[in-house]
Amino acid sequence: MAISSTVQVLNKLILSFELDFIKECDYLKLRQDIESVTNKLNRLRNYQIDKSIENSKQPNPRITE
Repeated sequence: MAISSTVQVLNKLILSFELDFIKECDYLKLRQDIESVTNKLNRLRNYQIDKSIENSKQPNPRITE
């Protein structure tokens, strides 16, 4: 969901720039900010996937036979 929101913000930013609502320097700075946020979200997602895989390989200590 956060990635989708970021893409929506990026689309609005591009439109704002193309319609001359914002200056190019502001546009470029905000693009960098969005890229930074997207990279962080990707790292978080990859971390969660790795942890999930790691946890699925370990025996569950709560299961009793």
